Amino acid sequence: MTKVLIIGAGDSGLNLCNRLLGAGIEVTLADPRTPEAILWEPEHKLTSLNLPYSQNLIRPEWSGLSQWESKAREVSFRTVQLRLHDPEEPGKELSLVGSLPGEGGFAFEPRLRQHCWLSAATDPVLHDGRPARHVEALYEHSALDFAASRRIADIVVVAVGNGRLGHEFDADAERAGRLRGAGGRPRVRTVTQAYFHALRPGEADAQVISAPAGEVIAVPAFTTEGPAHSIQLIGTPDGPLDCAARLRAGGIRQRPEHVHRTMLEALSDLAPELHDRLLRAEVDPSSVMTTTITPRVRRPVVRLPGGGWAVGLGDTLTTLDPASAQEGGAAPRAAAALGDAIIACHREGRPFGPAEAEAAFERYWSDHGQPAAVVAEMVSWYHQSPRMQAFFAHAAEDPGFADQWAAGIDDPKLLAGMIPAADR
Repeated sequence: MTKVLIIGAGDSGLNLCNRLLGAGIEVTLADPRTPEAILWEPEHKLTSLNLPYSQNLIRPEWSGLSQWESKAREVSFRTVQLRLHDPEEPGKELSLVGSLPGEGGFAFEPRLRQHCWLSAATDPVLHDGRPARHVEALYEHSALDFAASRRIADIVVVAVGNGRLGHEFDADAERAGRLRGAGGRPRVRTVTQAYFHALRPGEADAQVISAPAGEVIAVPAFTTEGPAHSIQLIGTPDGPLDCAARLRAGGIRQRPEHVHRTMLEALSDLAPELHDRLLRAEVDPSSVMTTTITPRVRRPVVRLPGGGWAVGLGDTLTTLDPASAQEGGAAPRAAAALGDAIIACHREGRPFGPAEAEAAFERYWSDHGQPAAVVAEMVSWYHQSPRMQAFFAHAAEDPGFADQWAAGIDDPKLLAGMIPAADR
């Protein structure tokens, strides 16, 4: 029997956990949080971004989200608008609306989906009496030390996001080069996010606004408080969309009402139509967050004291540029690549070692990580590239081309393949 220890119960860790349990693999999950703590305790308020998932990335039979399926369909989105806007050149604005393939996309609040996934992983009924063993006392370094000393698992997976254990993995300078900006400098992003309830409809179900100052993403989402819209402002440090910097400059504390007001101020010029809609909407105070993200890539395998090894997963290894809008798809895709490799070895009676872990990460990177990096570059360079401007001008006039662009949000390989070769 293959035994797997997963350290961390975020999106990627929980996706992998349920996937392995479905294949009859024994899983121990080390995370200090219970499902109830994730959902309701004040100290576990929203701490991660809410980004869309494709309908085909999550298996409903083990996701634990099936109880919310009918309500989630109320906020699923089929159409996406891209608006390319430069406040200094209003006459050059471009707008296109594309339709997503299949059933479209959906977004669940991180607290809700992680609560459901952890509940599903520890439910003996869903997993034929063999659920995950949830160990709350072991986490981060203590779990890794325990795994190394006791050899409690054949495979140790680190899925702690940007936790301290993630820093044990070496940086991958070659792959990270695709995530850097001009002059090879890290492309640091600031993100401000909040959920708004009762937002009146716009021209499309979801909206992406790109400007020289950054990007704004508005996506329907199902939250602990019901249907809402997730609004994200993605900018650069100290830029017009850096709401935290605006508050610091004014000597104002980052209270939800202050961040809300600052978001509206930032949107007044960049997205006046969305600004007006948000004026009449209600903000969820527990959803307001500001953060700084530096895209990075780390090598997938780390050696443990005593000769063991561990494999990283999800944003422990790869933090994508939020401007690509691909973070939501990264967790299930990374979990699928690693999970499928583990399951194949398990069924064939072969050991899963560092070489297999490296190959699984390479499959994920080729399938999603690298195309997502190309998409982020496209977003960043649109306002400086005449070829990219011509590309989107064509999409604005051709509905079929616009639909292809929308499909690229679901699968960045499609969008990366559409971009002019000179801009990839």
